[in-house]
Amino acid sequence: MKSPALALLKFDSHRGCLPYAMLCSPVGVEEKDPTGVLPPSYYSQTRGLAFFRNRWKDADDILATISADAHNAGIGWDSCGTLGLNLLAFNTRFFGQPEKSGNMQAYSTLLVDGRNSVGSAAAALGKPDSYEPAKNGGYAIVDGGAVYQGLGCKSVKRHLLAQFASDKSQAVLATFDRLESMTPHVYTWQANLARQADDDGIVPSGGQEGGRPMSLLKGRNEGFVKGWVVHPADAAVEAKGDPLRINVKGDNVDLWVVMLAGQGAPPAATVTGSGLESVLNVAGNKVRFDAKANRVTAE
Repeated sequence: MKSPALALLKFDSHRGCLPYAMLCSPVGVEEKDPTGVLPPSYYSQTRGLAFFRNRWKDADDILATISADAHNAGIGWDSCGTLGLNLLAFNTRFFGQPEKSGNMQAYSTLLVDGRNSVGSAAAALGKPDSYEPAKNGGYAIVDGGAVYQGLGCKSVKRHLLAQFASDKSQAVLATFDRLESMTPHVYTWQANLARQADDDGIVPSGGQEGGRPMSLLKGRNEGFVKGWVVHPADAAVEAKGDPLRINVKGDNVDLWVVMLAGQGAPPAATVTGSGLESVLNVAGNKVRFDAKANRVTAE
């Protein structure tokens, strides 16, 4: 910003520094909190990528993404990011992706019989499905497309609900995976803690709560992500190491996970009902699946 060069050249536009120019521009204007000005979600139809952010304040902000990975990068390193999740909150990267390792354990995605792709990333892509913005977050669905068809599935769709609290940095995050196949598989909901082999200081644990499998991830700044497998209730959870895994077996399977990201003492949850008619109650939120609308809702 102090450079005497022309504005056009000030940020070395030919060397990839344009993001810094965007952050510092316009020069000489008083800064303003983007919260309430910029929307809490962004969507790229081309990539099938939805990004959610609750505020623009400090390291305790909550950021989450879901991706169909519907576009192949023609240059550089590219791996299969279909159905991929990222979650950063409270100065902790809770869910991340691999860099260049290609290690299957380093993905935050859905595995079919231990795999998330067949062949190269360019050979098959996911597909965008739908995106619904909301004042307090939003809803996105991504389609596994040819990637998961190559893994032996007829259809795979992953939902992500992001609903942010208005009075504090807290979020209800829910995934709903609808899996269809002519033959049985082992499906694995997997979350890589941080990225590659770096656990970012996360302390994982698990157990049962409200009659459902439960996992708890504790990070920095008293932050936590607590999750419950609402359906199926007999899912097997591996919650004491990295990656966090939820395993189910079958052909046609619905896998519904609800998470609460917050700070302080993680609250307990209760569950009423069964199957997809279950209702999870936690921190004043009632999370249910609306079969008619084909959506997870929180109220």
